[in-house]
Amino acid sequence: MFVLGDTNFDVMQPSKPGVRAYKELLNSLSLSQLITSPTRPGVTSTLIDHIITSHPDLATAADVTPCNISDHDLITVSISGVKTRRQPTTVTVRSTRNLSQDALCLDLLVADWSAVYGATSATDKWSAWRAVWDPIIDRHLPLKEVKLRHKSQPWMYDEDVKEAMEARDRAREDKERTPCEETEQEFRRCRNAVKTAQHHACSEYFLSSFRRSKSTTWRDIRRFLISSKKPEPRPDGSSGRPEAWFDRLNSYFSTIGPSVADGLAALDTGETLHPRPPRVSSGAFRPHPATLPELSAALQRMGTSKACGTDGITISMIRLTFSVTPSFPSPTLPLYRCAVSTVAVS
Repeated sequence: MFVLGDTNFDVMQPSKPGVRAYKELLNSLSLSQLITSPTRPGVTSTLIDHIITSHPDLATAADVTPCNISDHDLITVSISGVKTRRQPTTVTVRSTRNLSQDALCLDLLVADWSAVYGATSATDKWSAWRAVWDPIIDRHLPLKEVKLRHKSQPWMYDEDVKEAMEARDRAREDKERTPCEETEQEFRRCRNAVKTAQHHACSEYFLSSFRRSKSTTWRDIRRFLISSKKPEPRPDGSSGRPEAWFDRLNSYFSTIGPSVADGLAALDTGETLHPRPPRVSSGAFRPHPATLPELSAALQRMGTSKACGTDGITISMIRLTFSVTPSFPSPTLPLYRCAVSTVAVS
């Protein structure tokens, strides 16, 4: 067991009744307090932040580290024989560091796509298309693993924030060299100024983002401020129990069938209905093959999300290579495709 925190018992003053009772309590429970240096520096230093453990033999290097974001310093300890820290999550992405768009489009343009047009089924066409596409994409956009780090805070690079942090650090050094009420008050003022500068820089960042694009603002809010946890169904407010919401949902779908049947029975006039409509139109809906301009316009209207399915193909990759890859299985389109592609590459 390891317990860390601010206990408000200054063990540097063992003669106080509360501190004496506190130490007797730890001793009766076979617990040890590991910190021995002051944790709240100032005119009168105190040792009120403790690390309490039932296994002091597992703990080494218990120390106090200066910390500028609080008037309490950071207490640390190394523990052996415990689980290692969880490794960061890695994702696999396509690297665009050395991408040459002209070279990629040229390789796709001169590739042999005849197997795509010669295939007879949709599955065979897709397999033939991937057989040409994958090697070229892997050569120009190789896969690499990227570690997912903590959430970024771009407003922390603001010049005002940096200057406030530097002033805070200088005030901390002055307080340590000359501990008095004046230097301690100056350090607190500088520390609060850092928090104010951070809040101001954050608000300015999102205000600028909103002025540029509303869609960018919501993307930044989801990225920097809120988690990706999905909302849960709200319970019924009258009962206050989550089960009531599910019961109400289940009751609606379990009674919808009889309700519709009763409604139809009320509208029944007794007229004999034909077993089928007197006139059947088999050609009411006919899918028409899309053209290249229609596909291009639909592709431009799609979002710029980097998400992809099991095939590993993103919208940006399709946009990048749309003019130099076959979009139809018809053998009459390669000439038109090559004419458009030549203009795009040149």
